[in-house]
Amino acid sequence: MSAAARRPTRSPQPLSAEDVQRRLPLLRAIVSDITRLHRDLADRRDRVAVIRKLPGGKRQEGSVYAEELEQIEQEIRRDDETLRGYVGELENLGGILRDADEGRIEFAGRSDGRKVFFGWRLGSDDLAYWRPFDSDESDRHPLLEGSVSQDDDVT
Repeated sequence: MSAAARRPTRSPQPLSAEDVQRRLPLLRAIVSDITRLHRDLADRRDRVAVIRKLPGGKRQEGSVYAEELEQIEQEIRRDDETLRGYVGELENLGGILRDADEGRIEFAGRSDGRKVFFGWRLGSDDLAYWRPFDSDESDRHPLLEGSVSQDDDVT
């Protein structure tokens, strides 16, 4: 999985900022697992690339590193599946992974009758920003008291 924005597998239900805020304790744990495993996988993939460049590092039978490479690649495949499971848990809670390195996620929501995204980043105590639904990520606005309605009815 790349650190780039990930498209959700299904359209998330719109949430209020209050709904998202209530989910943050569980989201912290899930996103922490995602960022940790994502970084670990990137490190291991880098190590495999280095080993492949060494003399005898090709995947040939009897190669000095063949057994080690096979073991590392099996672990990477297993952990890729685990990472997909974590992202699925996040999506089930309404989150959309935007950056696995930073632990940045967004939630589709409604505020003052308009569609918005609410954003949060691992390490933050509360939701950090909102942006119009049809804008790009550079159009973020601080989520301050009164900047958007935090308890809008999203049904």
